[in-house]
Amino acid sequence: MHRTRSDPKHSSAPCLPADWKAFELRYRYRETVYRVAVLRTHDETEGMTVTVDGIEREDRVVPLVDDRREHWVEVRMHVVIS
Repeated sequence: MHRTRSDPKHSSAPCLPADWKAFELRYRYRETVYRVAVLRTHDETEGMTVTVDGIEREDRVVPLVDDRREHWVEVRMHVVIS
């Protein structure tokens, strides 16, 4: 996690056990709740996408704001089937 007082944000590179397809967690930043879903998907290219409240983040970073609203984060880990 990377946070500073002036620009709090979260980034990570999740790693799932081979037999897991997904997991969910609830993360609290001050008075704000983030609901995070991490999913393994099968795709033509490897990589990871991150969306926050339905908007894809090209930098794959979740900005942390303390607005007392619930936010939804989806992390998709794209795995190539060989």
